[in-house]
Amino acid sequence: MLTAVDSKVGSNTYYLGVKGEAEAAVSALGFESLYIFRPSFLMGQRSEVRTGERAGIVVAKALQFALVGPLRKYRAITSETVAAGMLAAALKAEAGRRVCHFDEIVALSKLR
Repeated sequence: MLTAVDSKVGSNTYYLGVKGEAEAAVSALGFESLYIFRPSFLMGQRSEVRTGERAGIVVAKALQFALVGPLRKYRAITSETVAAGMLAAALKAEAGRRVCHFDEIVALSKLR
């Protein structure tokens, strides 16, 4: 499942609240294996132009060096890396519920 960094039911941000509700709904289905991917800014080709997102990616890329420790989850990541991580997770299908941020997504993507 793909949501967003900081997704949470009851978030003050509508977008993150809806993502959190989706996570809760899917979690309630009782899948034996559930990986929830929470990337920050996704970099990649899009058919539509998202000016705010583009600006966010520029800022995120410029600040990558400062995003260390618990802030690493806010690093921008390519859509290809996320897709490779999701494929590896699907093939691995370990039992349980896992929430994957930047480092976990990158590690999974390298398994393919």
